[in-house]
Amino acid sequence: MKTTQLINHDEPLQIVETNDPEIISGSVLVKVLAASIPSFSKSVVNGSLGYDIPKPFPVTLGTAAVGIVEQMATDVYDLEIGDLVLVDNYIYSKHPDANPDHILLGWTGLAEKSSRLQEQWKNGAWAEKLLCPRMNIHRLPKGSDVNVNKWVTLNYLSISYGALLRGNFKPGMSLILNGATGSLGSGIIHIALALGASNIIALGRNKKQLETIKNWDSKRITTISTNDISTEQLNHLLNEHKVLGFDLFIDAVGGATESDLTLAGIRSLKRRGSAVFVGSVLTDIPLPFMEILINEWEIKGSFMYDPEVPSHLVKLVSSGHLKLDVIQTNLYELEAINMALVEAETFKGLHFAVLEPNKDEL
Repeated sequence: MKTTQLINHDEPLQIVETNDPEIISGSVLVKVLAASIPSFSKSVVNGSLGYDIPKPFPVTLGTAAVGIVEQMATDVYDLEIGDLVLVDNYIYSKHPDANPDHILLGWTGLAEKSSRLQEQWKNGAWAEKLLCPRMNIHRLPKGSDVNVNKWVTLNYLSISYGALLRGNFKPGMSLILNGATGSLGSGIIHIALALGASNIIALGRNKKQLETIKNWDSKRITTISTNDISTEQLNHLLNEHKVLGFDLFIDAVGGATESDLTLAGIRSLKRRGSAVFVGSVLTDIPLPFMEILINEWEIKGSFMYDPEVPSHLVKLVSSGHLKLDVIQTNLYELEAINMALVEAETFKGLHFAVLEPNKDEL
């Protein structure tokens, strides 16, 4: 099979011929039709992001995939050869009495001893074939009119959905979101609309993307550009909108060096409202102790998602409640992987780069 390989951080990815992965207990071999290329992939490949990628080199990187089941271990009973499946790449060990080891397959270790899992599950989805655990397989409906390059984005949307679930989101709730114009934030809004949000305040830096978000549902969405507003003005606007307060605040902003907007979002909550952090604010947040105590606010972190989340999203899409027509994808053949890494950096919101390692199979 053909696969991409990272030889070292100073060289572009190489395309090489290798043997198919060997089946091990609990594994499934998938022929990859579509593989996700996150916008920050170039920084993973060149090492500047500092990810704990699998060692030793060479290694095949790559995150989520959609493909066809080609082979499976003898202890995998509930799949069939030819099934169309979504593969999410969040793998963790199940030890209820201890902190789990967890990794992103073909991407990074996430715990002190992640190397053990990475030795077993090393290579990612930027290849013609992918070996993965059965627990990471989510069967897709037969005869669906959703393209595989749209299905593969559910892995990223799963992180957005995970943040809503951490905030105990329910139909009819009101939501304020900081970082609305990034992929995570745009995904949170899109899913919240599908789940019946009553009112959404979207805070973001990219005015063009804010206009796009507003057009999704102008009655339920109010957008505010954080480029053109002071913290004092923002607090005034939020006080005008909140009436009895928001049910949920989610901070999904990336790379922020100030915490003013985060604090404004927390203070916009109603009593017993929830705040969820899923972004990457790069500074400590001076939390108002007595305000949190008196208002009984809940503050939570959200990282990745529970195992059943991708399958829940598949059902939402299949039912028609969650539509993927707002998602844009740029498609690349395997040989164009290095160009894809560069172009992916420019994509905003729900605009994704997707690799097609087996384009002739589509």
